[in-house]
Amino acid sequence: MDIIERVARVLAGWHFSRNGEGQAPDGVAVSAFVDQRFADFRDDALAVLRTLREPDQRMLAAGQQVAGEQARHVWEAMARAAAGEGEPHQAEMADRAAAGPGAQYNPKY
Repeated sequence: MDIIERVARVLAGWHFSRNGEGQAPDGVAVSAFVDQRFADFRDDALAVLRTLREPDQRMLAAGQQVAGEQARHVWEAMARAAAGEGEPHQAEMADRAAAGPGAQYNPKY
């Protein structure tokens, strides 16, 4: 199960769950609704993942403790892969290289 499906299933679960004020009838397992309808939430899942493409300052600080100055690039590559966007475009890679090591890079998306 890829990350898009995992997020879609969480969104579907919340949508149908009584805890999420959903519409699952009494006595019916929400998991059955999720299994049948999670694909309906795929676009919502992609929107969430695309929002996460760039880390916020707290996330970046935590990542830098582990990966140093490459933390932002590692996060962005992982988030793009999760959203099915693949590697950054060559022009973007050239922009990053021109910015120099440790420079704040602001993507154009």
